[in-house]
Amino acid sequence: MCEISRMTQTEICEKSTLAKALKDRVGISTSYAHEIAHGQRTPSLRLAVKIEQVLGIAPARWVSPANDTSPASEAA
Repeated sequence: MCEISRMTQTEICEKSTLAKALKDRVGISTSYAHEIAHGQRTPSLRLAVKIEQVLGIAPARWVSPANDTSPASEAA
């Protein structure tokens, strides 16, 4: 089953709103904004910091704990 088909209308609207804000206010392409908003791509650290400055969304929002290879996460 396609992941999109399991999304609620609210989730679709929220992701579309985020994609538009990324495109318009952060200045990235429509397709890249869509991919980030829908979790298909992860922004670079530089872009994540810019997103935080412009939209107030912390870079941690884009980082998956499963991908964290910092020494602190390895010790846990």
